[in-house]
Order: sequence, then structure tokens, then C-alpha cells
Amino acid sequence: SEQFMQLASDMLAASTCEGVELAEKIVEVAHIYERYERLLQERNRLDFGDLIKKVTELIETDSAVREILRGQYRHILVDEYQDVNRASVRLLRALRGPGTTLWVVGDARQSIYRFRGASDINMQEFESDHGETQRLPLKTNYRSTQPIIDLFVGFAAGMRASVGQLPLRLEATGKEAAEKPQARVHRGEEEMLAGLAFSIEDLRSR
Repeated sequence: SEQFMQLASDMLAASTCEGVELAEKIVEVAHIYERYERLLQERNRLDFGDLIKKVTELIETDSAVREILRGQYRHILVDEYQDVNRASVRLLRALRGPGTTLWVVGDARQSIYRFRGASDINMQEFESDHGETQRLPLKTNYRSTQPIIDLFVGFAAGMRASVGQLPLRLEATGKEAAEKPQARVHRGEEEMLAGLAFSIEDLRSR
């Protein structure tokens, strides 16, 4: 919280007239966060972020704990790697010892947890985080039908997150649905809500 407060204060000091209001809001958030952290310490409590932070700090600073934990695992598997945040990457690096193999499954085009710090950067910087890597594509989709997969593949080709990713060449195992899927693009939240309402009413009428 001290570092956050310092960054917020520096931002306020460097802000021009246009940026002062935003900088003041960030300083206010920094004060709230500082108070929140103090309350956690006073009441001897942990929040969700602490469950990763405290364990990571323990492994990084206590060699005995580090050796015990690293000695328990020869292989580490992480599913949905595109949804991890930087704190989770740091924990993974602390937990992984020499000779421990790491295997992850992920696709930056499917990242949905940005609200808690997940970023497709973790996929793009995988080699710099974990060393030399062998990449292999997954070819079979067991969940969706082929028309849904084809629609997603076409849409994903234009996504920024597709840069540097393996090309999508998926085949479905499921039977095709009678109705073909549609992709609709809306400009803004109001248009999106109106489009959803129209789709719901259309389905109800049928």
C-alpha cells in the first residue's frame, strides 16, 4: 500500500490541469487501500489476494519452506493459463524448482478475467517468464459444434490477442445443432442491451 500511495502521489504531482481530477481519485483510492490493509493486519485477516501474495513471499524468502514444497512436485500443470495474473506467475516461478516440468494450457483469445488482473501478456511473455518452451496446438474440441467453432475461428482472426498465438484449427466431436450460430457486433452498451432484448423476444416468440 505504501508503494501504491507513492505512485499515486507522484502521479498527482506530475498531472496537468486535465489529469488532476483522475489523479486525485487515484490518491483517494490509495488512502482507502492503505486503511483496508491496516484493518486486515489489526484483525489478523487475509483477503483473496493475500492467499497468493503471502504464500509467494514465504516461498521466496524461506529456503526451508521452498525446498520442502519444491521437493513435493516433479510436474506442474496449469489450465486456463491465459486467465492468471502476474501474482500467480510469480507464485508459479517460486514453486517450480530445478528439474520440475511445467505444462500449461491456454489461449490468449479466450481471456475473460481482466477484471482481476489477468492479461494476455502472460501468454506472450511465457518464454521470458519460464524459459525455453515447446508449443503444441490442441486440435479437437469436445464441447462445441463445428459451426460454433468456425464462427469463433473467423472472429478470433481479427483479435489483437491472436498476435503470436498458434493458429486455430479445431475440429468438433459433437453433432451439429439445427440452428446456425450468429455473431452480432454492437456499438456501445445501450445498443448491445437492445440487441440482447430483441434476441430474447425473438426466441420467446418462436
